[in-house]
Amino acid sequence: MIRRAHRQLSLPKPPTWGGPRENSGRKPTGQIGGYDHRGRPQAGVSHGTRPELNPRHPLHVTLRAVNGSPNMRNFAIAREIGKLLKRRARRDLLCRVVHFTIQRDHIHMIVEAADRIALSRGVQGLASGIARVVNRTAGCAGGLWRDRYHARPLRTPTEVRNCLIYVLRNGVKHGSTALAVDPCSSAAWFDGFADRTALRTDAAPVVAPKTWLLHTGWARAGGALRAGEAPADGSYDGRAGTCADRPGSARRASTFS
Repeated sequence: MIRRAHRQLSLPKPPTWGGPRENSGRKPTGQIGGYDHRGRPQAGVSHGTRPELNPRHPLHVTLRAVNGSPNMRNFAIAREIGKLLKRRARRDLLCRVVHFTIQRDHIHMIVEAADRIALSRGVQGLASGIARVVNRTAGCAGGLWRDRYHARPLRTPTEVRNCLIYVLRNGVKHGSTALAVDPCSSAAWFDGFADRTALRTDAAPVVAPKTWLLHTGWARAGGALRAGEAPADGSYDGRAGTCADRPGSARRASTFS
């Protein structure tokens, strides 16, 4: 008798309601990720392992505060944040803040980091320190930040130059009326403007860049920053209380003493 080989029979695929598929998962509510310029809720920063980074590439880092948090562009609060950044600038750290701007409910920074671990520990320590000084100055308590920090590597001179415009002139995007520089940013110590030199030469709340892209390379993508260059969206967001909207603030070179 010839023995027949066994053949595995296929079973019908059972109906499922889980697993990875298009548009699956919990929908964003905006409570963590906020909303985009069209009012659509956005998801927060992924909690997956962050990718390795190249120490030659600076990063654009953003910290966003929870709804109802104190206005960080209040002069007293911004001054305390500046003092914290100055103390960090005097230390030899593996994660360094080179440029920054303080807005009402978020902070943009351009940082240099030795590796992924240095970036994570450096930004987490800075975020914790900022939360403490904001709560202490405003007389508040509780968590300040809405989500994990967002970090995007800047790999080309064009990306770095565009990011410099976005960070140093971010106040214009949010309705600042400051004529010279954003007083709640590091722009007063920046010497890359085409129409003026650095307004301040004293101890800065930031460190000098070490990467080629931030030190020299960005200028090859268009030269020094010109007076008319600003982030694409320069519309006023309608929220009062920013330090640049106060009378006389346009003449102030910097909030930080």
